[in-house]
This record gives sequence, C-alpha cells and structure tokens, in this order.
Amino acid sequence: MTRSYRIAAIPGDGIGKEVLPVGQRVIDRVAQKHGFTVAWTDFDWSCERHHKTGAMMPDIAGKGIANPIAAIWTAAMMLDHLGEKDAAAEIERAIEASLESPQTKTRDLHGTANTARAEAAVLEALA
Repeated sequence: MTRSYRIAAIPGDGIGKEVLPVGQRVIDRVAQKHGFTVAWTDFDWSCERHHKTGAMMPDIAGKGIANPIAAIWTAAMMLDHLGEKDAAAEIERAIEASLESPQTKTRDLHGTANTARAEAAVLEALA
C-alpha cells in the first residue's frame, strides 16, 4: 500500500509565493523516488489577499531572487517528522551539494544564482 499524505500549503506574503512551490516540487520529486504520495491543498491566506497592499517584502518579492533553501529545508524537516527519514536526508544532502558553488547560491549567500537556478541545483542533486 502506498503511503499518502495530505498537506496544506500557505505561502502567505512576500517571498512565500516564490519559495513555497519550490519546496512542493522538491517533496514531489523525492516522493516519487521513495514510494509515497502527497496531495497538496493550497490556501491563499495573506495580507495581500485581504488588504490588497502588496507584498510584505517589496524589495525582493516577485523579482525571482529570493533564497529558496529555507523552504526546501522545511520540506525536509516535514518529511522527517512524517517518518520519511531517507527522503528527508536526501533533500538535506541535495541542499549541501547545491551550496558548494557560487553559481548555485543566491546573493544573500554571496552567490550569483536566482531563485530558479538555486531550485534547479537542488533538483539536479536529487536526480
């Protein structure tokens, strides 16, 4: 029997809308490899939705330069909590591999990558 999890996803404001989908794609990738499934339920609960004031972090929101590592690491921690220890460890190793090169680190880590390139480096390490 395939293990299956239902997970609520709440990106909120600011960079959450950019990095939460990154974490979801990483979990989906390791789920396939480790024999479990995830059913995502997205909730648009945000200040933007309620107040139409824009993002809470306008200096980087929407520019594709946010560091997605926290969202990816959070994905690993959630999988660990669910008992998917091997999948979580694989994500952690992929994060470590992605941080070895300035070309796959975001600017806050003294690299040159944008959000998409940082994500791609983790996904490549998971392949």
